[in-house]
Amino acid sequence: MVDVEVQLLACRAWSTIIMVGASEDGRHWTFRMLVNGCPGAKFRCLIKRPIEAITGTAFRDSPNPAFRAAFRNPKEEKMTTPAIEPGLKGTLPPEEYTTKTMPHWGQTYDAAMAGYKAMDYVSVAFATDAEKAAALIPQELELIAIPALPGMASANLVFAKYRECDLGPYMEVIISISVLHQGRPYGYVPAIYVDNDAALLAGRELGGYPKKMARITMRNYGNLFLSQMSRGSIQTKTVDPNFNDLASSSVTKGNKLFSVPLPADRTDELPYPYNLLLPLPPSTGEPQDYVLPTVALKRFPGVGPGPNGHAGAEVLQLVGTPWHITQADVYAGDAASMEIYPSEEDPIGRLLPCNAVLGAFVLQGSMYTKSDEWVVLEDLKKNNSA
Repeated sequence: MVDVEVQLLACRAWSTIIMVGASEDGRHWTFRMLVNGCPGAKFRCLIKRPIEAITGTAFRDSPNPAFRAAFRNPKEEKMTTPAIEPGLKGTLPPEEYTTKTMPHWGQTYDAAMAGYKAMDYVSVAFATDAEKAAALIPQELELIAIPALPGMASANLVFAKYRECDLGPYMEVIISISVLHQGRPYGYVPAIYVDNDAALLAGRELGGYPKKMARITMRNYGNLFLSQMSRGSIQTKTVDPNFNDLASSSVTKGNKLFSVPLPADRTDELPYPYNLLLPLPPSTGEPQDYVLPTVALKRFPGVGPGPNGHAGAEVLQLVGTPWHITQADVYAGDAASMEIYPSEEDPIGRLLPCNAVLGAFVLQGSMYTKSDEWVVLEDLKKNNSA
């Protein structure tokens, strides 16, 4: 028989020994040598100690101090919690995290204003089912009726390319529904997609736009604008997003309708359907911007599961955002066609089907939006708790 203490001590100079197993009768023990902290070879020993030594007490209480130091059984080691001493308090001043977007040390976007230049904005208006459109808007909003098309509502599919922007260059797809809030027209945005994280975060956090990331392409061949958007599945990441088309449009740029700034002393008369798609404001005696007003549902969840197992809304608002077109040429969109394809995760094509194309336009120019013009149209949290 091998005296296990002797064999262990022989290894002490270059290894640590850990017991990793034993036979049922307690006579054969398996040890692992840790050489310089790395697992080494296993070996088995026939021990001379009685079977009760399996408890490890005999090893722990061995009179040989070198042996006690060499042998350890992790299962019998008592874990102690080290004392945690407080260190320096945080020195991050409140003005850093109360006035800056996160992360404050490298802001993703400027919260005050966003300017867009060298923009292509291709919009296709389409008729959709009024009942389906109404199911996507809060009760504080109303659809704009189309007298010539009873049971229908107007919606828009926009492909936009922003070549120069404070958020960085990016492309965007906007699906909006024409609505009224207290008699004033807006484009309500139930779906919107971008290919830039700054645009996504700014849109969601400031305007409440439900932005998602997508792959967007816009190509113009002379006056022909071809646009397409696809988005890979969340559940099947390996699926090629080129085979997950969500929206596309084809529009040919036609005659110029008007230019921005709008003239100071007159209001141009646009032909049908552009007088409905692009309503012009009355002249003011001063050149003026053309404003595209939008509204979105801003929702920030609270903390914790809430009473129904879901985090309740800490912020729930309808936010109005005006977009000022400052310099632009606006053209009729000829031979327009479009399609929105539904998917399991983005079923907007099923929720807001295109029944007919109403018209299209192409806008090329510059625009901006700034924070002092954004407004909370409705506090839905307050409305729903009343």
